[in-house]
Amino acid sequence: MLASVDAGPLLAAANSADPDHSPCVDVVAPEPGDWVRIGEFIRKYDNLPLDTVDASVVVLAERM
Repeated sequence: MLASVDAGPLLAAANSADPDHSPCVDVVAPEPGDWVRIGEFIRKYDNLPLDTVDASVVVLAERM
């Protein structure tokens, strides 16, 4: 499976000197089971510009 992510938070998580480091290492990430639900959203709303990142935000919000 191919995932598309915003590199900014990833770089901040890897760089302890980055001012946004702490919030980026404390964020919740998709769990393996979440990817099925992410795929469901992408298929269900295929007529909208919903990509993997957008769908993962929705799935994480559902889980929280």
